Amino acid sequence: MAKILIVDDDDFLRDMLTRHLTYMNHNVITATNCRECLKHIESSVLDLVILDVRLPDGSGLDLVGRIRSSGEVSPEVIIITGEGDADGAEMAISSGAWDYIQKPVSPGNMTLPIKRALQHQQEKSRGRTFNIDACGLVGTGISSRETMERIEVAASCEASVLVMGETGTGKELVARAVHSNSSRRDHRFVVVDCAALPSTLAESILFGHVRGAYTGADKSSEGLVTLSDKGTLFLDEIGELSLELQKKFLRVLQERKYRSVGGKGEVSSDFRLISATNRNLELMVEEGTFRRDLLHRLRTIQIDLRPLRERMEDLETLVEHYCREFGKRYEHEIRPSNDFIQALKDHTWPGNIRELVNVIEEAVVLAGEDNDLIPQHLPARVRIGAMRRSFELNKSQEGDTAQSSQWQESTESESADTIFAQTEPRLKTSARISRKEWAPSSGFPSFKEFREGVIQEAESQYIHDLVREARGDINLACRIADLGRSRLYSLMKKHDVSRFGWTS
Repeated sequence: MAKILIVDDDDFLRDMLTRHLTYMNHNVITATNCRECLKHIESSVLDLVILDVRLPDGSGLDLVGRIRSSGEVSPEVIIITGEGDADGAEMAISSGAWDYIQKPVSPGNMTLPIKRALQHQQEKSRGRTFNIDACGLVGTGISSRETMERIEVAASCEASVLVMGETGTGKELVARAVHSNSSRRDHRFVVVDCAALPSTLAESILFGHVRGAYTGADKSSEGLVTLSDKGTLFLDEIGELSLELQKKFLRVLQERKYRSVGGKGEVSSDFRLISATNRNLELMVEEGTFRRDLLHRLRTIQIDLRPLRERMEDLETLVEHYCREFGKRYEHEIRPSNDFIQALKDHTWPGNIRELVNVIEEAVVLAGEDNDLIPQHLPARVRIGAMRRSFELNKSQEGDTAQSSQWQESTESESADTIFAQTEPRLKTSARISRKEWAPSSGFPSFKEFREGVIQEAESQYIHDLVREARGDINLACRIADLGRSRLYSLMKKHDVSRFGWTS
């Protein structure tokens, strides 16, 4: 028997699913909005959450990440929605939802996804352990476990691997973990930083050259592809390769043969390829700066690494790990205090784990002989950023509470849609109309209504301009706006902005 939470404000659908799941011998609890959902998540051990998108007090999509990181064995999530929304579906799957199902739903089309989700949940609950070398990767949260699962799969085969993630998320560590747990572990792991390859020598560095191939080539040299024979070739920042080199490398991948610069015969190399990038290769393909056929060859297996701001459940574990590491280096015990960890949680970490490691080391150095790290040991830039973030979150929560109260009050008399419809024309022109023209009897908007209307209009314009500026690249848009993916998707949905409509 599984414990399942159904979150939907549609009484008929909620009751229908409850009856069906009860008949299947499951324990069912229900909620009608986001607040009730979060209360159940905090107070109950759940196996599955069936979650509607449009809820009275927010979007169900905003809850997926919190649900999936709610415990050591978090519940699976099935999203149901009345609208076909490609961006919403992408966000749900990216956040870890098991499935995304469009209404109308029936017991028939829900049974199989529910059975499969519960089956997977049961396997997770057995406490699976990974018999692999983590190679310095740290974390026990759900995203870390998913990464370890992908590494284990990749290490068991010879397929090409593409590691995607922002700068500082640990792409090279993941590549090393795949190599170290594969059958090629006893051979070389050759790293190529594509961003640092000089354009005039890139071909020679990769494929080697013979003596006299160009001015200064006074002796023959093997390329990095040759050195990776029987081992693994890691192409870091592969998005920086020129189109000409992409073309040549595609043939190398297909044939495992190439010709060194100035050479006459072909050379073979048996290497396993792992690539990494922080760029949107799909977008580069659309722009004509990256070859589609090469992309298909690179990502037989794709491993997506989430930024640190989206896996905060691992932050405390990471801090404790690196405090131990720096304690060994500086030869004294280092303990992070609770308020030190909280200050780190309030930071947005644009540089991800690499930035975190540097910040912890700086704090250790500033602490001197002190064993306990406190917020005052953090660099000023981090403390100030964390403080700002904390104020913003508190302000946002106060705004959400006020907005929720206003929604409840308005539903007692008339719908929020009616109020906005009456107010919207006045919002756009009130600044230009005389006070005489707007007598109280004409329904002049309150200051609060006027301010909220202006804010909504400005917010809508900002999100449109943001997606256009980022040219549809969601990761770039998140970095520009300093927003999480779920928050950005929620705003895009709210203002009817598509990532694919930025050219219009």
